[in-house]
Amino acid sequence: MDTLTALNRLEKTIEAQRQLQLQAHGVLTLYEVLLHAECEEAVSYAQATYVARRLIDKSAEELDSVRITPLLDALAPSNKVDESRVLYVT
Repeated sequence: MDTLTALNRLEKTIEAQRQLQLQAHGVLTLYEVLLHAECEEAVSYAQATYVARRLIDKSAEELDSVRITPLLDALAPSNKVDESRVLYVT
C-alpha cells in the first residue's frame, strides 16, 4: 500500500471514529434528563455522564479534520515544487 492510500484510509478511519464519538456525545446528553430524575442516584449518574460527555467532546474536537489534516499533510510525500525556490529564466 502506498503512502497516499494509507493516509487516505487513516483520514477516513479517524473521521469515522470522530462521528461515533459525536453520536456517543449525543447519547450522554441524557445527563440533563437524569438531573431531574427522582431517584437518589440520579445526580451521581448525571455527573458521571457529564464527565464522559466532556471527554468525548474533547477527543472528537482533537480528531477534527481541521486539526488532523495538517498532521496528515506533513506525513505525505511532497511531490510539489516549492515555488519560492524556482528560478525562471527568460
